[in-house]
Amino acid sequence: MQWQQVGEGGFYMDRLLGLSHGYLSRLGAGDWVPGAQLVCLLALLAAHPELIDQIESYWTLPPGE
Repeated sequence: MQWQQVGEGGFYMDRLLGLSHGYLSRLGAGDWVPGAQLVCLLALLAAHPELIDQIESYWTLPPGE
């Protein structure tokens, strides 16, 4: 999946979703239980990975748009 580690030690999906660094990795290791909202969002992204491009575009918009 796309939340593998990429460049300079950052985690792509953590940054994309505004999560703290390594949060998804810690979830994967069983360290925490995620909230329902995050589970729903990740399920939607897994079913429709084309939405990732829309999220990336959203975060690159200038403020106020």
